[in-house]
Amino acid sequence: MKLNFLTLYTPTAENIKGPSALPYYILLHRNSDIEVEIHSFNLNEISQEVISEIEKDLNCKIHIYPLPLWYQYLTKFKLTSLRVLFKYPLFSYIKPSKKMIKMLTKNEPDIIWRYPDYFFSLSDKLSKYKQVVTGPDCPALVYFRQLKDSSGYKNLIYWLGLSKVAYGAIQQAKTDTNNNVMYHLVGLNDWREQMKITPSKKVFFLLHPHIKLKESPSVSFKKNILKVLIPGKNDFYMQSGITELIPVICSMNEEIKKRFEFTFIGKGWEYITKTLNENGTKATHIKWVDNYIESISEYDIQLSPITVGGGTKGKVLDAIANGLLVIGTEVAMENIAVRHNDSCIVYKNAIQIPAILQSIMYNPDKYEQIAIKGMNQARKYHSPQRISKRFFDIITKF
Repeated sequence: MKLNFLTLYTPTAENIKGPSALPYYILLHRNSDIEVEIHSFNLNEISQEVISEIEKDLNCKIHIYPLPLWYQYLTKFKLTSLRVLFKYPLFSYIKPSKKMIKMLTKNEPDIIWRYPDYFFSLSDKLSKYKQVVTGPDCPALVYFRQLKDSSGYKNLIYWLGLSKVAYGAIQQAKTDTNNNVMYHLVGLNDWREQMKITPSKKVFFLLHPHIKLKESPSVSFKKNILKVLIPGKNDFYMQSGITELIPVICSMNEEIKKRFEFTFIGKGWEYITKTLNENGTKATHIKWVDNYIESISEYDIQLSPITVGGGTKGKVLDAIANGLLVIGTEVAMENIAVRHNDSCIVYKNAIQIPAILQSIMYNPDKYEQIAIKGMNQARKYHSPQRISKRFFDIITKF
């Protein structure tokens, strides 16, 4: 089979400036009889030196397309907030030229795989080819959740702008209904939402493959100090969850505060760490780490107060698969092969967190077993080999 992969992001072994790891692992573990060419706009700015290494790893040729000048201009002058003026996301206006489409179809591929779902205007232009689109999420679900979440109520103008964007996302979800297009999602609730919006669309759901793993991570909660990680940028995905969580952490008793240290990895946590430290909780802020998987192995627990989002939360899957005990919301844990009190801890309200941490202090063996089972579940059911095989089994029968 010949497969041509059209993507905004050059596939990489870890997510770099965007969701670039998902297609990497699907392609890495394909059968040897599947020939692949990658056509990338390289939105994640991977250097030519690294691209050459990726070509060797994935046994394929990577063609790089230039980003349009209008997009370069908007990003250079930080004008991407103008997105609210457009019907669809800005990325959907990045389109291959006729010359690029000719290059994309030159070898007469059996399937054209598009990633993410912003190239929907190409469906008709490529109508003679079977096409697979990886969302990876339903474009409308995130906005529906944000409209219901307190993070969507900054002011009336913001809410109206968000409503407009949500309407555009619904219209986007209604695209790619042609018989020659199949749609791939990594979220079960995304699949359900997509089916509500467009029942006629051909859609399948697969778990997200885990990425790099730390070999034989040690899991022990019998330490004097337990390190708690909160990763990711401080943005609307966690805004309401953090707003609810921080006062609760500040009000914890001294016994708990002495046993737990909190570290934030990502941008925008300066004020939060200052507030925690002023209230007697040890907190550290790290803006960036060079090797994320190596870094998270230094921690025992991950706290994921995510309230808005769709698909699989990559940093949650990373943590579970590498032996951290993850305490998170239902949204944080969705689409990961774990269950509450069995292989992870799910909480509904931040007020539950002190009792959970205290229980870990008094019952370390129980929570070690939960973390270990979560790790084993993630490594088994989110295995890249398993997901890649299922992906190609489905699309080759299309």
